[in-house]
Amino acid sequence: MLCSLCLDRLDEGDKPACVISCPVEALDSGPLEELVRKYEGTKSVPGFPDPTVTRPSVVFKAKE
Repeated sequence: MLCSLCLDRLDEGDKPACVISCPVEALDSGPLEELVRKYEGTKSVPGFPDPTVTRPSVVFKAKE
């Protein structure tokens, strides 16, 4: 089964089930601009390619 990002939940203004159920709050969802503002300062993650090359559509935030 493929992930549908819980589109039915998003349409109702709720977060996807994986975001709600993650016990360590490692997942988040929302408009990319909002996530970038929320996690400002997190531009790259060690071990991942440089974001200026990959131009990601997701934001990864390392656990501090």
